[in-house]
Amino acid sequence: MKKIILIEKTILFTRLAILLDDELIATYLESCLNPDHQNKIIIGQVDKVVKNLNAAFIDYEGDKKALLHLSQVPTVYKDKMHQGTRIPIQIIKQNEGQKGHKVTAKISIKGKYLVCLPFEQGVSVSKKIKSQLLRNTLKETVSELSPHQYGFIVRTHAENMPIEDIKEDARQLINKVNHLMQVKDNLAKGSVLHEDFPMYVQIATENISGYEDVEVICDDLEMTKVLGEALSDYTKKDAAIKVTYFDKKDDLFDIYAIHKEMNSLQNKKIWLKNGGNIIVDYTEALTVIDVNSAKAIASNNHRKSVLELNQLAVKESILQILRRNLAGIIIIDLIEMPYVEDKEQIYLYAKKIIMQTGDSRTTVFPLTELGLLQISRSQKYTSIPRKIFASCFCCDNPQGAFSNEYCAYLIEKRVKSIAYKTTNQEITVQCSKEMLEFISAYKINELLQDRYNIKINLIKMEKTTKNKFLC
Repeated sequence: MKKIILIEKTILFTRLAILLDDELIATYLESCLNPDHQNKIIIGQVDKVVKNLNAAFIDYEGDKKALLHLSQVPTVYKDKMHQGTRIPIQIIKQNEGQKGHKVTAKISIKGKYLVCLPFEQGVSVSKKIKSQLLRNTLKETVSELSPHQYGFIVRTHAENMPIEDIKEDARQLINKVNHLMQVKDNLAKGSVLHEDFPMYVQIATENISGYEDVEVICDDLEMTKVLGEALSDYTKKDAAIKVTYFDKKDDLFDIYAIHKEMNSLQNKKIWLKNGGNIIVDYTEALTVIDVNSAKAIASNNHRKSVLELNQLAVKESILQILRRNLAGIIIIDLIEMPYVEDKEQIYLYAKKIIMQTGDSRTTVFPLTELGLLQISRSQKYTSIPRKIFASCFCCDNPQGAFSNEYCAYLIEKRVKSIAYKTTNQEITVQCSKEMLEFISAYKINELLQDRYNIKINLIKMEKTTKNKFLC
């Protein structure tokens, strides 16, 4: 199977698309103005301990207090959890709205082949490494380097690597953690102790396997260099992994003809090949996907038609889940199937699709008596809807309008197209008052003019329209 990872860098966003045998299976989006805080280690300060919740609220100079469950506090801090105590925390789940981030004090630092656990002991090995002999060897090797000091997890990537490379990774992690432990008590609240690789590097490494033909294509030279260095150890061991700089002025996603799929991520309704459709709805607690027969033409064999429609719907639903990076509880309301055999077939088909995509964060459960297919997916990185949508000022729908940041991104795409594909030297953009204020606050107009060498005139809209801008 051939995997292609496309990375597009703009002033507003870094976009990633993952193709498996030329089919888009996953997308990610990171804001350049407000980068993700996932896995960042920060010095927090205990604000309040709530015994009824068995948790503490931690102030780390963020917009809201973070929630730290007391089960996620290492032994060394168990008796120190009172107001004013400073403690290193790691963000494990980013929340928006009224909730603060979910954090852990059992921090961990990733290396290439290992994960170091500063407040724990012992060595464990990834379950995906099956050879018992290799598991024992890896355990002994890492234990010798850090006896009774720090805990370690041996990652799956270590399976085919020389022992000396794993030892070197362990030494580098030990040095990092030693420094972290020395300075953590002397830093002020809100200080950043450690940051992982940029999100695009993390996603690239997560999607590399020594048995796949993988190509990483990026349209930004600096990012390509970072990727080349980060993936150098993988490319040495497996010549099938290739990092390429895309130096053309064309749109990278246009070249691979995935714009239709990318644009569909904004839609609630997705049409299926047979005329049926699915409707994706988000609530605070879960995501609901409703399957409709719509324009689908049933054959004489009604049972077969329903089964085929549900199979199409399940595949498209799973692709939409991965492409939108949805997480939590997801319910797919299928067309009713009275036969138990058909329900079992749909369940097995959903598991097969998940296995083919290689997504390890998704779990499928058997259909309920009401014909609902249940899926749970652990959260990692912010979902696409939360990145591109904002509450509508008219109806207060949480996903009722594009966010200012995403509108600015759409302006950038149009400016880029005009700058590179026409001879125009000047462009006029009409914006709502809200949009103008956003562009001014982040100096986006100046950044666009410098990058694309074109003069941009911003004009306030005389009347409020549904759109926030008109080019």
